[in-house]
Amino acid sequence: SSIWVTPGTDLTVGIGLVTAGLAFALQKVIASLAGYFVILRGRVFAVGDRIAVGGVRGDVMSLGFLRTTVMEMGAPSSMTGAETGNWVPSRQFTGRVVTVSNGVIFDEAVYNYSRGFPFLWEEISVNLPFDVDLRAVDELFATCADRHTHELSGEAMTSMQRMSRVYAVDVREFGPQVFVSLQEDRILVTVRFVVGSHGARAVKDAISRDLVAGLKESGISPASVVYDIRAVGGTAPGTGSDQVSSDGRQDSP
Repeated sequence: SSIWVTPGTDLTVGIGLVTAGLAFALQKVIASLAGYFVILRGRVFAVGDRIAVGGVRGDVMSLGFLRTTVMEMGAPSSMTGAETGNWVPSRQFTGRVVTVSNGVIFDEAVYNYSRGFPFLWEEISVNLPFDVDLRAVDELFATCADRHTHELSGEAMTSMQRMSRVYAVDVREFGPQVFVSLQEDRILVTVRFVVGSHGARAVKDAISRDLVAGLKESGISPASVVYDIRAVGGTAPGTGSDQVSSDGRQDSP
């Protein structure tokens, strides 16, 4: 027998190895269970909240000891397609029910659309020509946005005032704001406004329809984008160039 290991030590080492093995095998289960209590204790989210976590966006349907069940909603258009397997480019339900491990909160950020401040800022941008009357455009964009978000702006201000008593946050502008930025061959006009965490697409739809009608009534047409298409291969550099406008018409140089 070994002079360094006694029978009692063998038993202790064996128990330690078994315990370590079980801890390693159950680490995800333990993390999920710990995540459950953190979610409850820290009020990270609750049933009914709209969240984004672990690559999943949607409304929490149930919260279990190990997993959270979410009714999936669409992702922004920049995130749809093969990257996420999501085909709905908006915050509306896809119809899929997704389960997420509670332990994911220790590794990834949790975005809560509902808790504390159930509002979001949205934007609508339109390309316009340089010769447009900016004063008229400012008034049109602000009026269309305010028509559909006036009550939401007031509610958002009240909610932010309550939130500022708990967190160090100071946001004072909740009404529609219009911004202009210079592009290479046009100007980009953007209106920023408040929407609720639910129903944002309907608000954007209403504002967009009013903007289209208002621009038509004012005789303002969106700026067309010109693309420079150059033939390669048998054509010498600098020849064979055609300019195609965004409406599909081809213009000779």
